[in-house]
Amino acid sequence: MKKLLINIENKNLVKILSSILEENSYEFDVIDNNNFSKSEFSKYTLIIVDLDYLENNIYLDFISGLDNIPLIINTNSNSIKVELFKKYQIISIINEFVTKDEILNILKKVSDTKELLNSNNLIFEFTLKKLFRILIEINSHLYSKNYNFNPKHRYYCKLIASKLEYQRLYEIDIASLLSNIGYVGINQNIVQKVINNEEITPLENTQFIKHTEVAFKLLSGIENIESIRQSIKYQNLWFDGRNSEDKLKGNSIPLISRILLVVNDFISLQVKNSISEKEALRLMFKSQNKYCPNCFAILLKEITGKRQFIKKPQETKLKVVIDPYEDKKSLYYKLEEIKDDMIIAEDVFDDLNNKIVKKGTMLNVYTKHFLSKMIENKSVKNSIKVYLD
Repeated sequence: MKKLLINIENKNLVKILSSILEENSYEFDVIDNNNFSKSEFSKYTLIIVDLDYLENNIYLDFISGLDNIPLIINTNSNSIKVELFKKYQIISIINEFVTKDEILNILKKVSDTKELLNSNNLIFEFTLKKLFRILIEINSHLYSKNYNFNPKHRYYCKLIASKLEYQRLYEIDIASLLSNIGYVGINQNIVQKVINNEEITPLENTQFIKHTEVAFKLLSGIENIESIRQSIKYQNLWFDGRNSEDKLKGNSIPLISRILLVVNDFISLQVKNSISEKEALRLMFKSQNKYCPNCFAILLKEITGKRQFIKKPQETKLKVVIDPYEDKKSLYYKLEEIKDDMIIAEDVFDDLNNKIVKKGTMLNVYTKHFLSKMIENKSVKNSIKVYLD
């Protein structure tokens, strides 16, 4: 780590900081506002400064020199204006009661991140997350409604990752923020339907799920986030690999992708169906092949305190179901072999387990055209069960 700069009025705090830094062999300078020079900023890895200086625009002439240098703010205030976070790289807040351990933890975090990235003037973890928060904020103004990002998404993603001892938690944090960024490249009418929990057609769903590919392309060319980019691309892959064109399955799917799938479904099921967290987990439990067992078990334990569901004994009830086709025989045919007006003998599901055609539907030219497109996109197998005349 290079030099630190201390520019605060509280002399007592200056003494405390100086003592801690000297004891731990950190190089630093203490200056006042009369000795400020824009050209000298490149000397420093970190600047400790008073909140009043920023709020009163004492640094106004130096903003362009500060935008890539992280700041620690000295203040007793409980709130800081959002505008300051947009101007500066504020990474922590301290006051005169700060402890030695708190200071050393902040410095270690900055040092470790710099060593990881081998960069002189960039704190990747803070700068990139700030950049994408601004990008998401811009999106919310471009369209009639924002992308409905749920703050619990980040919490549960980081929770699962930490329980699995994933070291680079900032990556899962950024991936969570960016998981829906591909919406910008999708037909906005479809996106708004999804956000508003409206029904979408199977064809619209095929277009919508391409948002992961859009995100993958949007994030190309940005250094140091290739693993995040790949994780967002594969966030919809089932753990058993059934919907993977790249033949990824199990632990070959990036861990962040597996976490995103669990959290995405956990939150969307609650919102879409107006159900509780436990009910959402119970629905997910029915599709166990879809999720990474470890990721699902951690979420399950967090919500219920248990690592698995105990199946309740089912009550036996007599049901009278009248099936008009119960006496008819049925066979599987390729779509091109099926005649118009034949009746589908079982529900047809796509590769994401969405029901797209109901049992009992009469095939016509429109239904066959739709199914042919789904088969062409490899979303549906070319094997349709129909009743025989």
